[in-house]
Amino acid sequence: MGHSVGSLIVISYVSQYKPEIRGMVLGSPALHVKTYVPFDRAFLRLLIKFNPNGHVNSYVGARMLTHDQDEIQARESDPLIARPIGNKLLLSVLEGGVNLVDQAPSIGIPALILSAGSDWVVHLSAQKEFFRRLGSSKKEMVVYPGFFHEVFHEKERAKPIQKAQEFIDSLYEG
Repeated sequence: MGHSVGSLIVISYVSQYKPEIRGMVLGSPALHVKTYVPFDRAFLRLLIKFNPNGHVNSYVGARMLTHDQDEIQARESDPLIARPIGNKLLLSVLEGGVNLVDQAPSIGIPALILSAGSDWVVHLSAQKEFFRRLGSSKKEMVVYPGFFHEVFHEKERAKPIQKAQEFIDSLYEG
């Protein structure tokens, strides 16, 4: 199970190592991050060339992630949540997501994708393309209209949590 960039780690692991696992649950997989910057990859490569250890500040604030006011307050007051993101890490996420969509046909394990219908962070279209190309015969994608990126931390989080539990339970039937 993974969420956002964590989903990329799960997908990459499954694609590369073909582990004998029952399935995967992916929450808002960051297959195509919305950077809102033209030529983002080229720009990041240039920044890395001149400052290999540099970073950019993320535009993502707590209010873009969830509607839950308690979650927003917790994120805004957490000293461990920082806005800077390493240029190399961001470039890796941007390029890695594209590669994982290309690798989707080779993934044959059951998969559940839980997506946000009003995501400010990632493109839903990339998640849909990944799902369409996914090689698994048992796959499901649920889009939650109005949800922001943090599907497991939204006001109505019980819906995706219950769906994930049902999917996991189904992997153990029979």
